Amino acid sequence: MIRTINQLIQKYDAASVFILAATIVVIVELSLMRILVPSSAAASVNDSGVLMEQVYDDSNVAKTSEQLLAWHNDSAVFRNRLQTSPDSWQKELETTFAFGFEQMHQQPSNGTSDDVKQNVAADYAAKNLYLQSVMTGSRPLANISGKMYRVGDEVSVRGGEILMVVLSIQSDYVTVFLDDHPEITRTIYVSSDMQLVTGERLP
Repeated sequence: MIRTINQLIQKYDAASVFILAATIVVIVELSLMRILVPSSAAASVNDSGVLMEQVYDDSNVAKTSEQLLAWHNDSAVFRNRLQTSPDSWQKELETTFAFGFEQMHQQPSNGTSDDVKQNVAADYAAKNLYLQSVMTGSRPLANISGKMYRVGDEVSVRGGEILMVVLSIQSDYVTVFLDDHPEITRTIYVSSDMQLVTGERLP
């Protein structure tokens, strides 16, 4: 082998012999790759097919279809809400106070002037009475505007001009009604303002 190479070098130049040898080596390597690569590629294709069969089965396809249908329905609902008037899907607004919700008292639209005066008096009393604290128990007590009251006690407002009677005492609110008018009730909630709790009235 060496003697053959020396003869080729003597007959031709060294560069030509080197190029010829390199060409032969490349041809051999390409032939080996051509023989070996298809078998490994076929194996990878088979592995991919097994993985696809594990993922793409009937149960998975059914679950995916259900999810797509649910997303479609949700998007349709949102789209319809955006296209319609907000009044058709918004919740009714409610007035909130310190501890809960207060139902708006409807004034009689066709009542007498005396009924209107009684309701105005009850509203005035409710706005000027401050529930500072509540003591629950068998005989609950309520601190209203700095004085203690039980159920049935009268609460004087505006120098006795308006009298409210304590109807019930709960943990965070008190219900009172206008004297001689038990149907006219108002609810007073525990105040969250420290100035009111300590008895300091706002200007």
